[in-house]
Amino acid sequence: MGNESLLGSDEVALTWSCVEEGFYVASVGVLMVGFIDQIEPALFEVCDSRARVLGLFDRLETAMGRLSEAGITVNADPQIDALGAAEEPRDEQ
Repeated sequence: MGNESLLGSDEVALTWSCVEEGFYVASVGVLMVGFIDQIEPALFEVCDSRARVLGLFDRLETAMGRLSEAGITVNADPQIDALGAAEEPRDEQ
């Protein structure tokens, strides 16, 4: 499978890349927003960018749709998403 662009529910274009057999990564621009791992021939695990499982599906297309429906949002500050930072700011001393 090559690269495919899909539109998410709020018109954010997801780009899918098959990075190795049975492993698909979704991105918006340069930000990875989730992935799909093929566990068995007819079992696909969908995860968000922090590897939280969003569901298991029997078809790749359905799994891709689940990630699109997950309400993918891109923060106004792409550095935060790119680093995966969910940490509180640290006080400088």
